[in-house]
Amino acid sequence: MHLQPDMFTMAGPPPQAILNQRPWWYVLVFILGNTMVLRVLALDMLGGLLCALMICLCAVILRDGMRELPKFGLLFGLLCGINFVFYAMPVLGYIISGKSEQRVQPVDSQDYGERYSHTHRLTYTLTVKTMPFFDATKGFMYNAQSIGELLMPIAMLLGTYLGISSHYEFQSHIIDLIGDDVDDEIGRANDEILGQVAVEGTLMELVSSGT
Repeated sequence: MHLQPDMFTMAGPPPQAILNQRPWWYVLVFILGNTMVLRVLALDMLGGLLCALMICLCAVILRDGMRELPKFGLLFGLLCGINFVFYAMPVLGYIISGKSEQRVQPVDSQDYGERYSHTHRLTYTLTVKTMPFFDATKGFMYNAQSIGELLMPIAMLLGTYLGISSHYEFQSHIIDLIGDDVDDEIGRANDEILGQVAVEGTLMELVSSGT
C-alpha cells in the first residue's frame, strides 16, 4: 500500500459531512463578532482580543472551500474548549448567586504621634452589593456586559463541537480512503497470484503431455 502525502493534507475538498456544517461556522462567526463588540463596550479588551483571534481562525478555516480545516480544526476545537472552561465557570456563578460589587471607603483616621513612633491608623469600610445577572435598572452598559459574558461560553462551546467533530470526521474519511487503497491492492495482488498459478498450471500440463 502506498500512502500519498496529500492524503493527510487534503488536497481536494473536505468530506460532504464537514461541508454541511459550514452554516454553523458562520453562526459561530456571528456570535463571536457580537461578543467582541459587547466586550469592547464593557472595556474588556482582553476578551475582545480573544474573540478577534477566534474570528481570524474561523476565516482561515472557511476560506477556499474549507481546505485548511484538516490543519486547524483540532487546534481550534481545543482552544475553544479551554476558553469554555475558563469563561463558563464564573458565568455559572453569576447566574446562580448574582454579581457582586465591592466598595472600600475610609471612615476614620488617627495619628498616635511620637509616643507610638508616628503610627497612623486608618479604618476602612468594605461594602459588598449583590445584583442579579440582568438588571434593567442598571442601564445599558451593565446588561451589555452581562450579555457578552453569557455569549462567550456559548460561542466557545459551539466552536469546540465544530472543531473536534470536524477533525474526527476528517480522520474517518482518511481511514476510509486508506481502506479502499488496501482493498484495491489486495485485489490486484490476488489477480496476479491467480494469473501466475494459471500460467504455472498450463506449463505443468504441457510438460506432462510432452513426456
